[in-house]
Amino acid sequence: MIEVVFDIEENVRSRLESLRGVIAVSEYANKFKITVESVSDAIPSIADFARLNSIRIVSINTVKPSLEDAFVKLTGLNLDIMHREKEGKSKSASVG
Repeated sequence: MIEVVFDIEENVRSRLESLRGVIAVSEYANKFKITVESVSDAIPSIADFARLNSIRIVSINTVKPSLEDAFVKLTGLNLDIMHREKEGKSKSASVG
């Protein structure tokens, strides 16, 4: 898995999803979590993608999948929806 922050966010997700070797892309805040077949193949592809689209990479990190990521993969849940629901619960808990 690769986490990337770009200097822009507009229309990036769908273009990342079309890169060869990309399995899934989720977006949380301004960070893209990219699940890939091979990290070593994906990093040059992401760098080329950014260069060709005149997008600056602010940060890029490789990460091992978390327990949350494993749960999402096993259950088939959508990570974006899960994050939104989690945010909603924490906001309502702080209000009450």
